[in-house]
Amino acid sequence: MHILTLQPTLRSLAFAAFTEGSDQPAVESRLTLNQFDRSTHLFPPDVFARVNETLRRAELPPPTVIGVRALYGGDRFATPVFASDDVLAELETLAPQAPLHVPSLVELTRSACDTYRTAPVALAFETAFFVSLPQREQWYGLDPELMASQAVRRFGYHGLFHEAACRAAARHRRLSAPRVLSLCLEPRPELAACQGRRPVMVTGGNTPVEGLPGETTCGDLDPSVVLKLAHDTHWGPEETSRILTSESGLRGLLGRAVTLAEVLGSTDASLQLARDLFLHCVLRACGAGIAALGGVDAIVYSGRYAASGAAVHAWLGPRLARATRCEIPHLIHARTLSQHVCDVTRVLVLEDEGRKQQTTGH
Repeated sequence: MHILTLQPTLRSLAFAAFTEGSDQPAVESRLTLNQFDRSTHLFPPDVFARVNETLRRAELPPPTVIGVRALYGGDRFATPVFASDDVLAELETLAPQAPLHVPSLVELTRSACDTYRTAPVALAFETAFFVSLPQREQWYGLDPELMASQAVRRFGYHGLFHEAACRAAARHRRLSAPRVLSLCLEPRPELAACQGRRPVMVTGGNTPVEGLPGETTCGDLDPSVVLKLAHDTHWGPEETSRILTSESGLRGLLGRAVTLAEVLGSTDASLQLARDLFLHCVLRACGAGIAALGGVDAIVYSGRYAASGAAVHAWLGPRLARATRCEIPHLIHARTLSQHVCDVTRVLVLEDEGRKQQTTGH
């Protein structure tokens, strides 16, 4: 099969093409959406015209299946699914829970279905891995009826990386259900504690802003601070959200744009506070994860900055070893998000083909 993976964001569309039997992309590219006329559609038809032109220039065949990275699927979508009218209608009902992501996901998926009419479109949900979080980890200290009515609960938002990390740890440690700390080093980093392939704790929250500080996001914050900032500065909800999601975290501490890899890999004294704060937050999260698991068998570093896991572990490993009285093996899992989406899509196609064969008796 020839797989085209799509990774939409609010401002861009990244895509990669995989040929039959290869787990390395034959071509990768990213389109900045502000270069298109988006007055009527978030993903206008000429977006896919540009994708097809890139495939033609690389002398690649049209895709036989599309894999789409979906940031949010709520409690409803606990597994990847093929897009259909019923699936998209149900997905649309989740729009109030993730208004910035679900409507654009639905539109992109419909546009992909219309463009590639013979290719099924698979949706790989980042939140699916966390649908099974224990209730004690899902809930906040709020009225359960209020949380249920407002769809307020804790999720993780890098489920594709964490699930792959758990599989890699099981192979590496030769254990069926290892206790894994999965640290995803993305611009919005996240740590999950997993028993086998089941998460028991995650730093993410009701939105991806909760948890570890990111490149532009504040991470865990006393909600009273938000109220105080809004009151004292007269910021409205939009300005408050912009500051906490686009002007905080490492950028807020340093007063300039910076990547997590730069902070972790540099010895520049001007980055010391940001580095210390991030690593300390990771250390606290690891402590919570180890306590939730009752121990740990491996730490896996993944994400676009997976290579920075070596620097993190050089600082983190000895501290955890002193606390746990044992050396904790680590693994750098450097597969990309497009590769994970491709893997999920391949598995879904093969499972669907197996079900069809069983139904027909062949």
